[in-house]
Amino acid sequence: MNDAVTPSPWRGPHMLVVWHLLALAVDAGLIGAVLIRRWSLGGGLNTVQHFAVLVMGAALAVTSLTAAWLALGPLAIAVRMAVAPLVCLVVLFAATLPLAATGANPAAVMGLFLAGIAQFLLLQVPFWLIRSWHRLRVVALGELGGRGSMERLQYSLWQMLVVMTLIAMALGIGRGIIALVGHSSPGPGFVVVLSSFFAMLVGYNLLLAWPLVWAVLSPIRMARKIAWAIGLTILVVIVAYPLTTAILGPGEGAWIYWLIFVPQPAYLLTHLFATRVSGYRLVVH
Repeated sequence: MNDAVTPSPWRGPHMLVVWHLLALAVDAGLIGAVLIRRWSLGGGLNTVQHFAVLVMGAALAVTSLTAAWLALGPLAIAVRMAVAPLVCLVVLFAATLPLAATGANPAAVMGLFLAGIAQFLLLQVPFWLIRSWHRLRVVALGELGGRGSMERLQYSLWQMLVVMTLIAMALGIGRGIIALVGHSSPGPGFVVVLSSFFAMLVGYNLLLAWPLVWAVLSPIRMARKIAWAIGLTILVVIVAYPLTTAILGPGEGAWIYWLIFVPQPAYLLTHLFATRVSGYRLVVH
């Protein structure tokens, strides 16, 4: 039977919060699993600092989803404009507190906080373009018709690839500007390194968010789209490793890659599936 017309007590706005709280519990389990793995391998940093870095990674994933909800989500625009930035700030502030408590470099902590805000703001550009150009938005299943109606509400792989290409082009231009400023600036190299890393971190999250949103919230044929999205996600994750180690060095870059970059798709997927189970789909509407 089509899930668009089948009532379920597990769906609706009242269950959205419940499912996302469960997704946060899954995130916590993932963080615990990574910490145990790092401890068993004799990681180079203390467990508290590892925990703080992992929490920051999860916060950046939630930031991406909050940005998507602001542009594409249900409810009135006034509600989304008020709530989404507030959620973003609270999540980022809560994530940077344990990192600051570990004695991390204050410039790095502030940079991560600002990178999260930049990520939230920059994601608005492609997501609002998606909403206006392709008329895509997230709606409740109750607003959709039967399977024939959802066939007409489908969107194509081409739409997803066009958005990713535009993001990648913008990131390439931004990376070139940062490199140019870095070579011409008389300032300390530490600032240039941090700026390059945060720019790459923001770009990484931009490239991860859209294909996973596109696939997991698809009204039909989700499995095929998830296969495409996971393939692109793996490619982005692989490319991020040499970039991270080139900017931060093979030592620090490697452990930051494994603690922040690699778990990001898992965090995104837990919350996107929570949104799907709650009864929301991304459709042409």
